[in-house]
Amino acid sequence: MEVDAVRGLRALHEDRRVLGVSPLVHDERLVRAARGHSAERTRLGFFSHRSPTKGGETKEQRAALEGYRAPIVECITAAGGGSAAVEFWKHDGGHHRDMVNPRLVEAGFRTRGPAACVAGTGEARALPVLES
Repeated sequence: MEVDAVRGLRALHEDRRVLGVSPLVHDERLVRAARGHSAERTRLGFFSHRSPTKGGETKEQRAALEGYRAPIVECITAAGGGSAAVEFWKHDGGHHRDMVNPRLVEAGFRTRGPAACVAGTGEARALPVLES
């Protein structure tokens, strides 16, 4: 994980801890969803949760493309760096409610370029893991 993403996740953990909410678990599928949307926003020059790319228009579609099929939230910002992004979201009512929602248990950060965080509930996995 990117060093700055680790800082962002730690800052978010601290914010959640102060409020009595469990920390988020790093999930590589959510990292890939955040990374892809952040890179796409930079490459195509837009700032939105909605993508112009067919099949990946919504945060749910982007997460599903990475194999994550549980309810999610997505926070994006132009603030540089993980800690700066968390600080920005902390002072924005809707984003802050999302980031400290106790139902969210997993997260993926992207901090190179525009920051993005995708957090999920870990519920309703489409495919169970089976051992042979």
